[in-house]
Amino acid sequence: MLLCIELRASRVLNPLLKVNIFTSHAVITLLRGACILPPVNKYRCNNCGLSFPEGWGGYFYVEVDEDFLNKRIIDLEAKIELYQRVLRDIDRYIFELTERILRDLEEFKDRLQEVIQQARMIERYEYGEGIIERAFDRILSIRSIEELREELAHIEMQNKEFIKDAPLIRLLVDLKKYIESRMHKAESLVKELGDTREQLRASGKKSIRIPCPHPGEIECAERILGVPSTHPLFKQKTGFNSYAICLDCLHHFEADFRDEKVNEWRLWYGYPSFKEAFRGKPQVKDERKCPKCGSTNVKTVFELIGKQCPRCRVGVIEEIETGIMA
Repeated sequence: MLLCIELRASRVLNPLLKVNIFTSHAVITLLRGACILPPVNKYRCNNCGLSFPEGWGGYFYVEVDEDFLNKRIIDLEAKIELYQRVLRDIDRYIFELTERILRDLEEFKDRLQEVIQQARMIERYEYGEGIIERAFDRILSIRSIEELREELAHIEMQNKEFIKDAPLIRLLVDLKKYIESRMHKAESLVKELGDTREQLRASGKKSIRIPCPHPGEIECAERILGVPSTHPLFKQKTGFNSYAICLDCLHHFEADFRDEKVNEWRLWYGYPSFKEAFRGKPQVKDERKCPKCGSTNVKTVFELIGKQCPRCRVGVIEEIETGIMA
């Protein structure tokens, strides 16, 4: 399949261009693989200064309700409990293994004392002074008495380093650090979701949309939802909120208008997919209606670029390129 695309300084693709591929997942994968970054531009009237948030016309979000938050928190708390149980087991294994190594070291230390005593007897009764090395070469084939004495003198100091560097101990310590990291992340997410649940209850709404910062919005959504981006729940719970304004009461708000075709970044995220945008009717997510006055005369910031300012009716809404890429 082919994707006919024109890249511009402030755009990733022009939705009016000919597109020969309608699989949004494939397109998104291709564009993300090319490390294409959205521009952080400004949007305002060239006459009265009416402005909109900087960026690329909106943001990627995850939408959750209280039932989902409750279930997700319960699942995470169960996972944290499992992590804690595994960490206790690892601590016990490390302790038992350390004790075993210490016993072996003590045994080695006792045997080393015996070797030194035997060497002293050899030195005293059989060889005399000055031929220590030859005695050890013949009897032990290892080291001189002085080297053995130094090893014995430092063995207590070496015990700690020796145990820490033991392969199995090192493996368990690394595993413990990894599990602790995962547990801390889960605990942090539980707190975040708990705070989100409180915000949702205070708002009185049925659901809340959590902005996912760029870059890393996909990973952020996967972390909140607990599923990969290929899971059906991911598509169901995510979307793209556009910055919008009511042309009658001038109320600014955010909404997921899937019929918005002029914002190429909405297509980049796949809300709607290329197939829905160009071949069929996009799924309706949010109704084009002002949440304040109820008017249906609403537009997104991208739909107003180059158009008459709704406030002063004299100026034009401009997109000002900053040269900054997100």
